[in-house]
Amino acid sequence: MSNPPDDKIVEEIHFGQVAQRANDTFIKAFIAKKRETLYENFLIAKIDQVEELQEVKRIMSVLDAMEDDIETIINTGKMATKMKEGNEPAGEL
Repeated sequence: MSNPPDDKIVEEIHFGQVAQRANDTFIKAFIAKKRETLYENFLIAKIDQVEELQEVKRIMSVLDAMEDDIETIINTGKMATKMKEGNEPAGEL
């Protein structure tokens, strides 16, 4: 039976792999499309439409934070994979 730290490593590996697949298959393209739409909204907004411009900025900040969080999850999973590989006994020669 594995101990709790090993369970946590396996959980981080799995979560990172799921995040990587989701990012590659959907999230990355979704965020790119949202950024494109926001940029278009920014370009057509008039300088006196302060609330609309602030909303574009807020949404861009949320997208940035979401991308950062997803990248952190993916990288944590990759580090957990390396940790697990480093803890496995080497094969006999």
